[in-house]
Amino acid sequence: MPPGDGIVEIPNEHTYDLPPSLPASNSPNTSKVYGISMFHQLHCLNFIRYAYEPDSIKDHPADEVVYHRDHCIDYIRQAILCAGDVTFDPLTEVGINGIGATHVSQL
Repeated sequence: MPPGDGIVEIPNEHTYDLPPSLPASNSPNTSKVYGISMFHQLHCLNFIRYAYEPDSIKDHPADEVVYHRDHCIDYIRQAILCAGDVTFDPLTEVGINGIGATHVSQL
């Protein structure tokens, strides 16, 4: 993750037609803070990975882990639906491995 975990401060956010967000805590002006979706998605993917390693989440309440896990699965599902890669992947005897097709980033 980048410094700040993908959280950025946007001054004059109203000029960009952004939805409401929290104010920047250390800002002398009226800046708001926003999270970059790609980094939230990566955070969620990492959290799901941790959810499979009980020792890495043992200090968190079980209900919090379940809520966070379910949120992350749904968040990644929505991201895939919104920015789904429609490249044709070749099939192999064991299924689709993603090798052999050129994928183009939407960024």
